[in-house]
Amino acid sequence: MAAKLAASLPIPPGVPASQRLAKRAEELGYESLWIADSGGPDPFVVAAAAAAVTSRVRIGTAVIPAYTRTPPVISCAAASCAELAPGRFVLGIGASSENIVQKWSGVTFERPLSRVRETVGVVRGMLAGEKSDFSGKTLETHGYRLQMLPPSPPIPIHVGALGPPMLELAGEIADGVTLNMMPVEAVPRMLEHVRKGAGKSGRDLTGFEVVARWVRR
Repeated sequence: MAAKLAASLPIPPGVPASQRLAKRAEELGYESLWIADSGGPDPFVVAAAAAAVTSRVRIGTAVIPAYTRTPPVISCAAASCAELAPGRFVLGIGASSENIVQKWSGVTFERPLSRVRETVGVVRGMLAGEKSDFSGKTLETHGYRLQMLPPSPPIPIHVGALGPPMLELAGEIADGVTLNMMPVEAVPRMLEHVRKGAGKSGRDLTGFEVVARWVRR
């Protein structure tokens, strides 16, 4: 798969600086921008701000914690960003960390694999315009329908993953995987788990995207 040059957002001191970087990154030929949700500016706000000053570069979240926002909140925010950047927005969802989820937000960090699987499935249905009717191991939602047109083309959904089980889940259900702070030499080994997950569901990984944030040589 061909390597593409990307930039990470947000940057200090906040949204205006991130917006300026987004514009400059597009001018310099960067292919995409990936926005973390880790205590700085809201990632969907940063994505919308970047969309307002760009026309080509792709914009994605890397990643939204599956615990700290409900599926309706995630789906309406993602659809809004996709409306501002048609065909350019990518939604990354992950378990995040116990520190961010439980210590910062007071939400119990449990069953991360189930939580990410269920969140991806429910959000994908909501973004397709379906009315929610789901009771799972970690989520329950009934009667919600996105009150705007479903994004067209559909928003790709990536899964943030580091360990083998989540990497396999990404290969099984997602359109891409987001790796974070991993050395270059670890990536091939991690992608073996992605391929293993794809094999479980008989998926062809043609077009599957790998986002590697802050990979160090």
